[in-house]
Amino acid sequence: MDETSTEQGVLSTEDCWAVLRSREFGRLAYVIEGAPSIAPINYVVDGDQLVFRTTDGTKLHNIIADPRVAFEVDEVDDADEVGVSVVVRGEAHVLSADEEYRIEQVGLRAWLGHDRPVLVAIRPAEVTGRRYQLRRPWRSMMRG
Repeated sequence: MDETSTEQGVLSTEDCWAVLRSREFGRLAYVIEGAPSIAPINYVVDGDQLVFRTTDGTKLHNIIADPRVAFEVDEVDDADEVGVSVVVRGEAHVLSADEEYRIEQVGLRAWLGHDRPVLVAIRPAEVTGRRYQLRRPWRSMMRG
């Protein structure tokens, strides 16, 4: 993180995007039949959007039916006992063939062994993040 972070653990927008660019795995929250659902996904940042691969299945059908999504990445630095969390809220859409070709150049690949031919982008309406100083006294007792 850089000096643009504000006090009380709130990350600046620039720091949030830096965190998003430095990761490649997070959790996508979307709606299935009126109920929230969460799925792990790998992704890339492309300009001002996040892009991930999926298949023609439940997740894709529900995102098309209700494109409102949330996405989260987080990380804990055990050595410094600091946690970072970034949340993106926005809308998801399936990419066009022209957009797909451009995204192919950034090297987004499926982590699982089978093909995930559909590319989906999340256009953020809001990007927020926080840095947490963790209070875990039991960890220091375990080390000592």
